[in-house]
Amino acid sequence: MRKLIYFLSVFFSPLLLHAQTFSTAPKNQKLIKRIVEWTTFAANEEEPEETIKDAIYTFRRDGQLQEWVTNNTYEEVYQYEYDQKNRLINVNIEGKDLTRTMSYQYFPDRRMAEIQERDIDVRTIQYLNNKGQIIEEKSFWKGELSEGKWATMSRTVFNYNELDSVFGEMRYEPVLTGQINKFKTVHKYDGALKKKIESIYYEADGQPFKIVKYDYNSVGKLLKKVISLPQAKKTVTEEHIYRNGKIWQSITKGADYRQEKVFKNGRLVRSKEYDKNGQLLWHTDYQYIFF
Repeated sequence: MRKLIYFLSVFFSPLLLHAQTFSTAPKNQKLIKRIVEWTTFAANEEEPEETIKDAIYTFRRDGQLQEWVTNNTYEEVYQYEYDQKNRLINVNIEGKDLTRTMSYQYFPDRRMAEIQERDIDVRTIQYLNNKGQIIEEKSFWKGELSEGKWATMSRTVFNYNELDSVFGEMRYEPVLTGQINKFKTVHKYDGALKKKIESIYYEADGQPFKIVKYDYNSVGKLLKKVISLPQAKKTVTEEHIYRNGKIWQSITKGADYRQEKVFKNGRLVRSKEYDKNGQLLWHTDYQYIFF
């Protein structure tokens, strides 16, 4: 039960894109060969304290991720393959219930990713300008309900400013009625710092559903990020504390939880998760093994 709760909180947290903590080895004077996540669940009225090996990341000498072994509900193993230009070309995923493959292809004007599963295939194509920036992204799906034909999931158009940063996104999503819903995102930047200071995400009806504001110190390091959800009337803050120019702590607070991360020499070494009453739910320690 604990593993399921932990899995759901990590995979479906609105603050996280995915559960994978490391996509490349953290840069350091020493080459990192492996990172092991150890998660300890606090004792409660029903269960005693328990520690599990939550994930193992194995890296190549160039820092690229080679293997990710999870201890989540599906107990999956991810194997990463790269081409001669060090570009990701395949991710082979094996789990106790499902095996699937993610493949990537590269062209001068676009790149394509495809996920092949048992019941459905998903394909995403990103179109690039002459600077290598994504200017359009299209996603499709194919399965029994689409009669084996590729059907459109979404189309997103990106616009860039003079800083070569995305200042606007427009996503189009077809629905069963034949109507196309439009979702807009607007990003604002500080010209002097050349940093993003605000992002506003709009629903199809034009109402903002998420507003993110960023605050930096004098050298452009992120100090604080505030995420507001106007419709849900919720706010989440993320604060960063630095020592000797390197990240030392990151504290994320919401109305019903709190997360603390501790760094050493810029590397994540421990994270803690608390409930709305300040009770520790679990903490994760990160063990580094070097070449």
